[in-house]
Amino acid sequence: MIPKKGADLMLALEPMEAVRYLDFLKDGGIIIVNTQPVVPVTVTSGQAKYPEVSDTLDALV
Repeated sequence: MIPKKGADLMLALEPMEAVRYLDFLKDGGIIIVNTQPVVPVTVTSGQAKYPEVSDTLDALV
C-alpha cells in the first residue's frame, strides 16, 4: 500500500481519478493524466453532472 503523501508519481486514466487520489501524491510529485473523461452512467442518464475537464485539471495544479 502507498500511504497518503507517499507517491512520487501518479498515472491517472481519467481526470476525476487524479482528483480522487491526489491525497496520495507527495508535494512536488508528478501527475500524468489522460484528459479523456470516463463518463459514468449516472451522468449519461442525467442523474449527475460531470465537471468540466478544464476545471478538473485546474484543481490539480
